[in-house]
Amino acid sequence: MINSLRYNLVEEYMGKYFKDGMDAKCIGRVCNREGCEVAWDNQVTIRYLTARLADRVGCNERINTDALVFIAAAISGFYQGAKEAIQSVSFV
Repeated sequence: MINSLRYNLVEEYMGKYFKDGMDAKCIGRVCNREGCEVAWDNQVTIRYLTARLADRVGCNERINTDALVFIAAAISGFYQGAKEAIQSVSFV
């Protein structure tokens, strides 16, 4: 369902904005963000990002639960801050 929604948005936005000179990559990024709230609400994204970060720093198998919770909280804080900042912007 989300993928078909994104596909329909790409077709619609490409028709509207690509002709006006907007970069196709920018249009794709906007469309890919549609529906991402579902993954955040279900904790899918936060778990993936936390595991990925722990793996990148080389401590995925040795890290304790408290550290994982702290990492997840930091990532969630970054996300919430960005979300609030974007919502405060007025697009004309």
